[in-house]
Amino acid sequence: MKKQSHQSDAPAFSPRLAHYLSRFCGWLLHTCEQSMFVWSYQQPEFSTSETLTKREREVLTLMCHGYGLEDIARTLNITPATVTKHKQHIYQQLGVHNVRDALHVSYHCGLVSFLDELYEWRNN
Repeated sequence: MKKQSHQSDAPAFSPRLAHYLSRFCGWLLHTCEQSMFVWSYQQPEFSTSETLTKREREVLTLMCHGYGLEDIARTLNITPATVTKHKQHIYQQLGVHNVRDALHVSYHCGLVSFLDELYEWRNN
């Protein structure tokens, strides 16, 4: 006698839940990789947190969250040209020449923290 299967054509998760779950897992993986990479180095002897303005730190945080130029401009209600100027100053202050290095140094210096991001995400 053949055993009947009770499989359903319905997905295990709703598409919306699956979307949020995949975004969270991607963010968590990215953040953990960044943290592990940064923690493998010693803390620098200099502090750049005093040299960046509040707005520049906001731009840097959004960069760390993966926002692009247009997204940062829209989120902060400023022009893309202003975002570009902020990024140039951030690069100059951090002593870097690209986004990847800016993110690395910002985690390394403690300007952006994995725990702060996790706490912020949890409260939203």
